[in-house]
Amino acid sequence: MTRLLILTRNKIQGEPIDEITALKNKVSELEDKNLRLFAEFENFRKRTQKERYDLLKTASQDTLSALLPVLDDFDRAKKIADALPEMDAFTEGVLLVYNKLYSIVKSKGLVES
Repeated sequence: MTRLLILTRNKIQGEPIDEITALKNKVSELEDKNLRLFAEFENFRKRTQKERYDLLKTASQDTLSALLPVLDDFDRAKKIADALPEMDAFTEGVLLVYNKLYSIVKSKGLVES
């Protein structure tokens, strides 16, 4: 009875039933397309965030790897400074830079072995 009433009402309003069905199908199709685009955008956002993190991680590793020879040179300079009988301003400066550099690389995860 309800379906007949709807069909009658649609015919009275002058809208063909096929047009209503086509519009409902179009709405369903657009909703599906919208949902897929949203999911695709979320995947894109997550992928670019992961790539950015990986890039920063790799850059940090490369920087710390490049600093290893410098750290070795500072170790040698510190040993020489420690062997001197008296501390002058230059020796104190070398030790200050040595301590700062080592505290920075330790805070970035590099450990002395």
